[in-house]
Amino acid sequence: MAQCCKSFYDPAMDLLWHVIPNIAPVIRCLPPDALQVAEFEPDKYNCVRRIISLTPGRELDAKDWRRALLNASRVKEITSEWYGAPGRADGATNDSWEVSPDIFQAFGRYSRSDVSVQCLLPNVWRFEGSESWEIQDAPQILVDLAYLVDEKLTTLWLHEVDMFQSDEDTVNAVIGPIIKRYKYLQDIQFYLVHPASWSAQSIIVFTELLASLSDVRFLRTNLPLRRISPDQDAVEVQVKSPVDAFLPCLQELRMELPDRDISAGLSCIQDITSRELKELWVICAPTTTTHNFQVFFKTLARRRFPLRELKVHVRSGADEVLTTDNIESHFLFPITMSPLFTLQDLSHIELHMVLATGLTDEFMLNLARAWPRLWYLSVKSDLKHVAQPSLTLEGLLPLSELCPRLDTLNLSFHATLPSAGAIQRAKEIRRKAHRFKRLGAYFTCAPSEDDPERLADFLLDMFPRIYSFHLGDTMAEQSVEYPEAISRWERLQHVVLARQQGMSMFDLE
Repeated sequence: MAQCCKSFYDPAMDLLWHVIPNIAPVIRCLPPDALQVAEFEPDKYNCVRRIISLTPGRELDAKDWRRALLNASRVKEITSEWYGAPGRADGATNDSWEVSPDIFQAFGRYSRSDVSVQCLLPNVWRFEGSESWEIQDAPQILVDLAYLVDEKLTTLWLHEVDMFQSDEDTVNAVIGPIIKRYKYLQDIQFYLVHPASWSAQSIIVFTELLASLSDVRFLRTNLPLRRISPDQDAVEVQVKSPVDAFLPCLQELRMELPDRDISAGLSCIQDITSRELKELWVICAPTTTTHNFQVFFKTLARRRFPLRELKVHVRSGADEVLTTDNIESHFLFPITMSPLFTLQDLSHIELHMVLATGLTDEFMLNLARAWPRLWYLSVKSDLKHVAQPSLTLEGLLPLSELCPRLDTLNLSFHATLPSAGAIQRAKEIRRKAHRFKRLGAYFTCAPSEDDPERLADFLLDMFPRIYSFHLGDTMAEQSVEYPEAISRWERLQHVVLARQQGMSMFDLE
């Protein structure tokens, strides 16, 4: 009885929890005096980094390992980095705690040395590696993983780790045993520091290893997955049909390719055989051209995935000065987005481009007709410019009429007073219930109507439950029109929000 109680209550563990809040469960297996905490100076954001490692000179003896085994079966997750702060009920902080690799290596050495221990942490279902691990640490930890964790592992996150040489033999030798052992993996993150160092053949080897997993639901990677070499599928890769199943249960895919154009993800999209893919997030380089977007979206439309969320971000350089002269990446709505109108389940669309044009009143009408379940729509351009957008305030009217679930809208539009007919239609819409609540305006020029009251009337007739109206300027601040533009938009914002404050919370819900 006493032994049973000890396995669920250990005073030493209470002490450790008190010293180190929000502690990673794997640390609970070791005695407090075997651990030390190194604290670094606060960074520019006043965030403190702490690393938990083994105490130098403190050897773990047989008693320590008996104690570790006693607590090991209670560990369900291994997380090498997490955030928390003492003294705060909500734990909201950017202070970081990290588990040093030497702790995992000590567990691995013990597991290999004791033949009676088949698996030290038999009930772990989640393992998350740290971006703080040194290059030489990660391969050994991956090799030790089989000694640490049982086959029940379903979540494996390895993010921002430069793990090993990129030749295909090393990839097969290190990753192969993990994939074969943990055949029930459902949630995978494999994110490298230097993905460009991987050869095409190494990527093919890794992709084929993934193909042996049939239960993967979530995948995040910054490798351009492909099953055949670029030379083999150079001719019309988008029309190739996959030979066998590849990720047949995938529901969410995140391809982060900031150094490659979006066409690098074509082969992966073409090979996936899942009929359950609902979320797709692609990050690509600013070298992506209009043609690249067009081919990628056409391929996506042909695959007819039941997509609900689509996010495409073009990652432009933070310090790069963008002008119309040095832009390669141009997203033109009519020819790039129109193929996706066949995907009728889309409800969340987020596009962050270098330059996005062609969003007109007519296109918005077609968009509203194609996606009546639309809930979230955001389109943003990085280019600072002064051009008047083609989309007007009247162009938002179809969204109010045809998309009753719409909740959030972030767009660049021209605030000009609409026609008398549009005003009347908006007043009729106001009588109907509408859930729309958040509006964001990326303005590029001043509203043409100097009377904010009239513009606010029309806006609130279309979306009577707005409680958030934020401004995000994509206008060149050095332009002479900027002061007048920001002044008019702020007046419109003030009128809209002031009127909404007079509504009861019951009206806004």
